Parts: sequence; structure tokens; C-alpha cells
Amino acid sequence: MKSPKRYKKLWFLFVLLFLMLSLWWGSDTQHRDASTSAVDDTYVWFARLNSDSNSKSKSVTSASPAQKFTDASSTKTRSHDEPDICSDIVKTSDHGRLAKDMEPILERYLRQADPAIEQALMQILQTGDPRQKGSALALQAEIQESKARDRFLDLHPNCENNEDCEAQLSMAVESAAKTQIDAIAKMAVYSSDPKLYAMAYNACKPLAAQRGFCTQINATQWASRDPENGTTWMHVFQELSRAGAAENQSMIANALYKLSKAKRFDAYIDVSSYLSEQFMPKEDTLAQARMQNLAWQVLIKSPLPHYSLIINACKGNLLDDGNRRQMCEEITQQLLRQDGSIIDFGIARKMGENLGWDKTTTQVMQEEILAINAMLRDRAKKTELQLKSQEGMLLACREHLNQFNQGIKMMSEGEYKQYRLELDQYPLSRAELVHISREAQKAAQASKN
Repeated sequence: MKSPKRYKKLWFLFVLLFLMLSLWWGSDTQHRDASTSAVDDTYVWFARLNSDSNSKSKSVTSASPAQKFTDASSTKTRSHDEPDICSDIVKTSDHGRLAKDMEPILERYLRQADPAIEQALMQILQTGDPRQKGSALALQAEIQESKARDRFLDLHPNCENNEDCEAQLSMAVESAAKTQIDAIAKMAVYSSDPKLYAMAYNACKPLAAQRGFCTQINATQWASRDPENGTTWMHVFQELSRAGAAENQSMIANALYKLSKAKRFDAYIDVSSYLSEQFMPKEDTLAQARMQNLAWQVLIKSPLPHYSLIINACKGNLLDDGNRRQMCEEITQQLLRQDGSIIDFGIARKMGENLGWDKTTTQVMQEEILAINAMLRDRAKKTELQLKSQEGMLLACREHLNQFNQGIKMMSEGEYKQYRLELDQYPLSRAELVHISREAQKAAQASKN
């Protein structure tokens, strides 16, 4: 469960992740974990803001849910790049505080739309199909968590950096959403729908305490509903690892085979994709942005599969078995698929190394990852600098509003593929970026000594 620290900039999360992975990929350590997730489709309904009104979007409760979530074909399409929300935030906020806490300030502003959205979600629960109901419950859970977080922090304003306080905050936030999450899990347990089950898995597994129907949700059952989905088998490996690999060799071999033959990799982490346009707030810019914000919060809490058991099953003497080697080669190629993530690519490099690939090939792969890492570090620095001006704050605000669409687009089209295209256009050369990453590795290693 996210603490107040969850509001750190997304780029810094990426940078930290890549720095740790770069250190891991550059070492001989064999037992570190890495993770990824992917989705199959790009969804367009959150990309549109349908309003040509110049009125303030704060009056979000004036229209009924039926008016807000029915056809509004006469409205005009507008993108998040239009500055109404962000210009209002920049105009009314203290710039020093905004530069430090952009995301929580933006989220608090967007919560003005929650009453209308909650009414609309209740309508979905009454009339929607199971997937739509699951999506509505997931979004409801996020709203309840936001309310609980606010209530707790109002009583404990200095909670950040206090471990005991943050632990209590996490418990309070989890408790606030337990009814909605348990309802998703209950629907999934009695359903054969793999997407609904994935929704329950993604909602239950991040919880510190598994209770109610969440105790019946597991990766093996998800895989039984979606056996050709490689993501499910990655999560199965994670559960086998927890159970003790030594006692599950036959299950590991079966999961390796299933993963090697997977036809797609779908994490189903975009709950918004199941809501038809009739449920969308066509005429309300603020409600559109808040729905996107809620879906993003759901997405970033989804669990990531671990790779350590896969790597350990594809190294050393185990590769003397011809069948095992063939499966591991096929899994490595799966990780190099067009829509793969940067972590998929990094793990493929490590597995290729174990499989005896040419050292020049694996070195080039590692340098590509280091270059991407440095590009993200450089972007993070530029983001910090842009917050020193009003124009930069507007830009940063709009980037926050668009992060859901950008994230979904990146994952669906291939994160690694997109980063490579961006590297080709970046003002710093690959060699310069690799040098920056190597220097960061040296500094990180030195700080540990």
C-alpha cells in the first residue's frame, strides 16, 4: 500500500529501478529478482477530454449520472494538453509547494469530481456486466483509499519518514477498500473469465494481509483460465518460489514449458478498458481527468512477476538437458518480443549469458540498457529544472495528467522498442549515456562500502 512517499515523481521511480537493475545486470549475482508486466491493447477512451466549455470544472455534481454517462456525440473532443485544469492549479497554488508536491496537489484538485464519479460507478454496479462491475469496484476502492489516506494524514500530519506511522497508514488504507476488493475476488472465484480473475489477482496480491475471498485467489487458478498467457506463468513461478523450489521441480518444468509456448503476454492492468463509452463523463473535463488518475493509481499497484526462479531454472548444469535448454532458449526469445518491457530485455540478456550467447551480443545489450537508464536520469534532472518556472510547472502538470495514456501506450507498443526509438533522437549519444550510467554504478557501489 502506498505511503505519502508514493508521490515521488514517476521518472525517479523509473530511474531508481533501472539503476538497481543495471547494477544487477552488471554483476555476477545469481539470486536477485526482477519483474515486468505488459498489456495487450491501447485504449483510446481515456485519451479524450470531451468539452468545449470555458466554465470552471469544479461544479462537477450538477449533472446526474445518467447525463454524465450517456451518449454525448454533440460534444467536442479536447485533449489533456489544453491547460484549463493545470493553469488553474498553477494560478491558485503556492509555487514552492507545487514544485515539491505536484502529484498530491493535482490529485487533491481532481478529487472534486469524486461525488459525480461515485454516483456513476454505482450505476455501473447496477447495470454493467461482470468486467464492468469489477472495474467499478476497483475504481471505488481507490476512491475509498484516497479518503482514508486523507483522514489519517489530517490526524497525523507528520507521518512521512515515521515507519510506525506509515505502517498504521497502510493498514487504514487497506481496510477502507476491503469491501470492494473482496467483492472483486468473490466474482472472480466463481467465474471462468481470465480477465476478471486477473483483475482480482491484481487487486488482492499487493495487500499486506490476504483475507476473505482474496485468500482463494492465486496465479495457478489464473493460469488455468488463461493457459496461453505468458504473464500468468510468470506469476506462477513467483508462487512456486515462495513455496520452495526444491519441492516443486515437476511444477517448475511444466511452468517453463507453458511459458516457452505462450502466445501472448497480457497483464490486464488497465481496468478502464472494460468501461464502455456510455459510462464516461463526456462533458466534464475534471471527471475525465480524475477517472484517468484513478485508473493510473490502480495500474501502478498491480503486482509484478519475479524472474529469479526462471533464471535459476535456466543456468548451469540444468542446461545439459537438451529439452531444458530448448525451453530456456524459447523463453529468452519470448522476452525479446516486440511488445516486451525494458526489464524483459534485461532479463533476456542475463539468460542469454547463461545460455552461452556470444559475449559481444550480450555486451551490446547491456550497453543499450545502460543508455536508457542514463536517458531517464537525464530527463529526471530536466524535470526538476523545469519546475523552477511557471511554464515548466504547467508542462509538468500536463505530463502528470497524461501519464496513464503514456504508460498504456508505452506498454502496448513495446517499452523497450519505444525507448530505443527515443534514444535515436536524444541529444546525447549512446556512448555518452553509457558513460553516465557507469559512473552512477560506481558511485552507488562506493556508497555501499
